[in-house]
Amino acid sequence: MAARKIDRNDTVSGCPVAHDGDGVWRLRGYSAGRALLRSTDTVQAGMNVEGIEKMPKRIRRPVLYRDGEEHREHRRQTARYFTPRRVDAAYRALMERIADEQLDRLRRHGCATCRVSRAGGPGRRAGRRRRAGTSRRPGPVAGRAAPAPAG
Repeated sequence: MAARKIDRNDTVSGCPVAHDGDGVWRLRGYSAGRALLRSTDTVQAGMNVEGIEKMPKRIRRPVLYRDGEEHREHRRQTARYFTPRRVDAAYRALMERIADEQLDRLRRHGCATCRVSRAGGPGRRAGRRRRAGTSRRPGPVAGRAAPAPAG
């Protein structure tokens, strides 16, 4: 099966960036998301990044927890594993199965929750749910607000 083109239609109504009272910034539309993720000022927040940053320097952090040149270099080294053709060949069946399970659940219960286990597949425990976020230095947090530094 050939790789499919992504629908990048940005005709969403309303503000493309909104801040909720619970400390979460929400982006709507491909252009807003791409601009945030492509910005060199965007850094990781949420997903326990504060705990990861306290790890000994000899332990290499996963790419999602890296910023700046370190993040870009790791992306360059691994990009060939995530081409549309390779993702389609290796992961399409898994992605379609998970999407079908979630849609079936949505039809049955009126809601669906995406849970991701540490193994990368659908998890079964609510405790494994994570909120991903990013923050821009300096400025407001896009994602959950990080706690103030101690001391």
